Amino acid sequence: QKVETSRVTTLEKSLLKLKEDQEAEARYRDRMIVDPNDDGRLTLTSDANGAPSAPMEEEIDSKFEDFDNQTTEAEITLNIQKPDEESPGIVKQGDSKDPVVVFVRHGRTPHNQLGLFTGWEDPPLAPDGIEDARNAGRLLKMHGFEFDVVYTSWLTRAIETAWYCIDEMDACWLPMVKSWRLNERMYGALTGKSKQMIANEYGEDQLKKWRRGFKIQPPPVSSYSLSYPGNDYRRTKYVKDLRISLTETINRSLEAKRLQVHRKFPKTESLWDCMQRSI
Repeated sequence: QKVETSRVTTLEKSLLKLKEDQEAEARYRDRMIVDPNDDGRLTLTSDANGAPSAPMEEEIDSKFEDFDNQTTEAEITLNIQKPDEESPGIVKQGDSKDPVVVFVRHGRTPHNQLGLFTGWEDPPLAPDGIEDARNAGRLLKMHGFEFDVVYTSWLTRAIETAWYCIDEMDACWLPMVKSWRLNERMYGALTGKSKQMIANEYGEDQLKKWRRGFKIQPPPVSSYSLSYPGNDYRRTKYVKDLRISLTETINRSLEAKRLQVHRKFPKTESLWDCMQRSI
């Protein structure tokens, strides 16, 4: 019986304490008036009799002086987004009937981390690049994006980035269309070389022209180089929408002593060349 009475007394004390806390919170909430005509402007007023309400904690009470009989006003700027406002750069899905296309850059690769020209070389994503891709998918999901189809190039880093993005969005079922025409630009003889080494050999100005010049092509790669796309079996077998190269066909047919039809794969590309075969 004594144990039961003790439990009831403890419960009553807890309920009384909870009620007191709720009443104190309500008093403080009544003192705060939000002006709907001003963005983020709060007007703090004292009680009707001019006396401040009892503080919830002694620490709060020690930081504020007593209010006098006059109304005290303070302006506080709050960074609060209204329900009808849209965050800059964010498209609310469902609000517009226009099609939405989202471009996602591939995650970081070992070539990026080493400062090498990548182009049509095919390194996979580095661990940091995988996290880049997953973060992109999380952001797209957080902002409510939904897609009908995924387009990507034939490069491993782009395909893996698409995989990790749609995995984070729980959309692995989406159809994925791959096209070599979405490949990065062909960097020619610069492929796989260090950007710093090229700057030391040719100068910063020439490096900038090769990288940023709209119609300036880097030096072309040799037909016998491993960086030449025509020496990659995956491309020679499946690329069917390039015209036939007469020179390459004759040279390779003579070397193999049998007819080998070869297509005109790019040996170098400017940004303009890349745009022409992509659009």
